[in-house]
Amino acid sequence: MANDDAAPPTHSIAGVADTLQAGGSSEPGASGRSSIELTEGTVLDGVYKVIKRIGGGAMGTVYLVEHQQLGRRFAAKVVASAHSADHEIIARLRNEARVASSIQHENIVDVTHLGRTPEGLLFVVMELLEGSDLRHRLVEQEAHVEQPWLDDGESRRIARDVLTGLHAAHEAGIVHRDLKPDNIFLSLKGGTERAKLVDFGISKGARGDAGDMRLTRTGQIIGTPLYMAPEQTRGSADVDRRADIYAMGVILYEMTTGRLPFEATSIYDLIVKHATEAPPLARERRPSLPEPVEAVIMRCLEKQPDARYQTAREVLDAWEKAWNGIAPSTRPPPPAKPVSVPTPMASEMRARPDAPSRGPVIAGALALVVLLGVGGYLAFGGSAPPPPSTTTLTAPLVVPPPPSSAAPPPTERAPDPPPALDVHRTIASDPAGATVEVNGASIGTTPVDLVLASGAPVEITVRLSGRRTVTQTIATSDPETVTIPLERAAGRPHPTSGGLPVLAPH
Repeated sequence: MANDDAAPPTHSIAGVADTLQAGGSSEPGASGRSSIELTEGTVLDGVYKVIKRIGGGAMGTVYLVEHQQLGRRFAAKVVASAHSADHEIIARLRNEARVASSIQHENIVDVTHLGRTPEGLLFVVMELLEGSDLRHRLVEQEAHVEQPWLDDGESRRIARDVLTGLHAAHEAGIVHRDLKPDNIFLSLKGGTERAKLVDFGISKGARGDAGDMRLTRTGQIIGTPLYMAPEQTRGSADVDRRADIYAMGVILYEMTTGRLPFEATSIYDLIVKHATEAPPLARERRPSLPEPVEAVIMRCLEKQPDARYQTAREVLDAWEKAWNGIAPSTRPPPPAKPVSVPTPMASEMRARPDAPSRGPVIAGALALVVLLGVGGYLAFGGSAPPPPSTTTLTAPLVVPPPPSSAAPPPTERAPDPPPALDVHRTIASDPAGATVEVNGASIGTTPVDLVLASGAPVEITVRLSGRRTVTQTIATSDPETVTIPLERAAGRPHPTSGGLPVLAPH
């Protein structure tokens, strides 16, 4: 067992520190460091000696540590001191530790310890993984113009490992809810590569037990939009293992075609496409892909959970057979259900600053993306697209008139009109940095995203120290970006209002 201080190969423990908050950078910049840095030789809980810092993100830092009695090295993920009192972040880290340690599977990262640093910061100790995540592998492959997808053998092996680990999690009653390439680590040990699932911070107990941890408000969107099932974007409380199967379908599509099934210029448009549009067939992106393999992928991407595979084991069995030329069995789709498109919350769509570019797909949906912009709200512009039109086709029938004693045929009830979608406007000010309030509560500083729920006008108040306060009504007739000039105030400047950002209604 090596005990030298040489830096290990690229490694990630539950996505290194960025998984403390999806969207956080894993670069070791100063902005990602805890205000309290652990020094070399610090002993955690009397067991783990800190060797050195090996990574960091907005929500915390990862250290290489060594068990003093066993001489075995691990990774310790420490919450940043600035967030040590954030109950939601602490609950997520505890949930991640509890879930990962309870499953105990070779395709899931192993967690060994949960404790506090001498300064009182929460930390979790995990196995030290050497290698890189699947996102890094996919980005590297994109550079090959002739074949932007992974080799078939590699895709088949990675999917086998992920589905095996996912099945174990589901059997333990755990729904991951944030399955994506960033949370699939390709661990290299003894010349053998094995895919492991990491970051169970927002996982949910499928049986409704303590695994849920009640980490989110009702209707709040959590996960990463690029891989999110339609029912998950609606903030549905009954999201189950089939949401993970949908996310797996997106990953299979990406590994075998080098493309994502949906591309969009805004996160909102991306969510609408996942909820309402059929993805392009995988063979349209890669004609050489075997038809049985395409069939497995497309079934995972069905909009309705009942039309997908119901377990990860079913996906794995069909996946292996498809590569052997055996077409998967089909089942008739369930009756159509109405689709509700939510208003995305900026707090749940925080962009990763280090996310790779994917053409027209919005950079930043890869992480938040994810979970979740804890502690901040990212504005994104663009008005909401109109709801999809619904057309009912009826064939003309010639029916003989019924006897006079017969009751008249029942009349069909006209379908309810689609609900009005929310409208977004960007509020800017001259100069920038002014506080914007709605009903006395701050929603952020300019430029900031404002949601007109169902298109209804909203009255806002804009304040900036040394400038006159402006109250103005914002309506759908206003341009997408409304710039409010703030004149200098005579005498004592008006203080900016305090308070935390609030969630936009939807």
